[in-house]
Amino acid sequence: MSYDLAVIGSGGAAMAAAITARQAGQTVILIEQGTLGGTCVNVGCVPSKTLLAAAGARHAAVTNPFDGAPTSAGPVDLARLVGQKDELVDRLRQAKYADVAAAYGFEVRAGHARFTTADALEVDGKPLPAGAYLIATGTEPAVPDLPGLAAVDYLTSTTAMEQTELPESLVVIGGGYVGMEQAQLFAHLGARVPPSSGGWPQPPSPNSPPSCRGFSPTTASP
Repeated sequence: MSYDLAVIGSGGAAMAAAITARQAGQTVILIEQGTLGGTCVNVGCVPSKTLLAAAGARHAAVTNPFDGAPTSAGPVDLARLVGQKDELVDRLRQAKYADVAAAYGFEVRAGHARFTTADALEVDGKPLPAGAYLIATGTEPAVPDLPGLAAVDYLTSTTAMEQTELPESLVVIGGGYVGMEQAQLFAHLGARVPPSSGGWPQPPSPNSPPSCRGFSPTTASP
């Protein structure tokens, strides 16, 4: 079968393009080699804000200034928090991506897409002809080229939110919004998060890309 539009990826941009094309009466297919949905629902806004909310609730209890209304907070069950986060992500992925694709009438096909020529696409070795192609594959965490980093069991903004045990300490390399979120998240959950030697408290240049994604709990100060 040939389609009017084949979209590689299934995140927000891919879904918006597919919906717009369907509204114009075009046939559409999305190809996704990984998990359905984009950065926001899977590894970005949704999981980070969910964990930030939990961390904020704990921090508010620990720092409550009102003696007449005492609060307390015990150790964090990070595995349970991550499980709640994953349940929310699963629900939103179904409601905002799978169900939307079904409602607008376009297929999301699992597989690895690659171009064999400038205008010929195949998915898992099978040709997939289309009148137009859109590449909307998104991004992944950037790992800085730091001496010795490859020898460290570091985390990224993605894998940090998959941990089931709270690290005793954590160093965040980078001071953009992602780095600041992760620093606040883990600090409020109870980990020690010292400023890194790279200048974590400093705001990023307005012209620099948000590339602060590296984490290394093994390099934190004692």
